[in-house]
Amino acid sequence: GCAKAESGPASLTICEKASGYLQDSLATTPASSSIDKAVQLFLCDLLLVVRTSLWRQQQPPAPAPAAQGTSSRPHASALELRGFQRDLSSLRRLAQSFRPAMRRVFLHEATARLMAGASPTRTHQLLDRSLRRRAGPGGKGGEGAAADQGCAVCSAGKGAHGV
Repeated sequence: GCAKAESGPASLTICEKASGYLQDSLATTPASSSIDKAVQLFLCDLLLVVRTSLWRQQQPPAPAPAAQGTSSRPHASALELRGFQRDLSSLRRLAQSFRPAMRRVFLHEATARLMAGASPTRTHQLLDRSLRRRAGPGGKGGEGAAADQGCAVCSAGKGAHGV
């Protein structure tokens, strides 16, 4: 209700501050240790998960299935999307030198597409293809968890879009 609506702007403000600190850390920490990179990955991922949760809180409950392709779920605001994209860029930068971050990039890219109003079905297909290409022939290499989470994200979008 009311408390949920009021907490959104305050939480978004905190995310913006934390995002700035993360960007400073990424800019000023030269070829740091893997523990530093792991902490940066954790914080970046946490910011993206919180931003996703804040966006989802603003969504109305999913209505009865609508016509195919009809989007009843509002897109993220420009401010929400800009912050999400900035943190996603930080995650991509981290992934260039810290490979464990790559699987999170695919998941959050899919979320960004949904926030911008892209087709949940197409988003699911792209996420699936990216994860399969990363896993390579024969080995999953821990990608399964990201795929499961990605499917959950896409499924949430499908329910609201009637796909």
